[in-house]
Amino acid sequence: GVPVNLGYLPTPALALFALKRGIPGVMVTGSHIPDDRNGIKFYQPGGEILKPDEAGIRQRQVLVPGSEFDAAGMYRAPFALPAETGAAYREYCDRYLDFFPAACFHGLRIGLYEHSSVARDLLGEIL
Repeated sequence: GVPVNLGYLPTPALALFALKRGIPGVMVTGSHIPDDRNGIKFYQPGGEILKPDEAGIRQRQVLVPGSEFDAAGMYRAPFALPAETGAAYREYCDRYLDFFPAACFHGLRIGLYEHSSVARDLLGEIL
């Protein structure tokens, strides 16, 4: 496989991108604050990994050269990601913009609480 950097996205945007292409996906989520409690979600080509899948995954051994990681489990050398693509962001926005009529919110006041959501720009564009 070839790594793809989709940038900062809400998890459902990654899931949509991966499912449409029948490819696996990995999402590291910062929704759990503080940083040391970030979550991770894995997607198979056919969908999200579910609880019944986890037992088999836990039983597998993966050999990773120990020299790549320090005592805290962090990469010793910086890990370079490929250039960010906006494809998943665009597809996710278009999914909603294509479904709802252009003026469906005309005359309505809609509040958008952005706080720390990675979806804040995307939601603003959709609304």
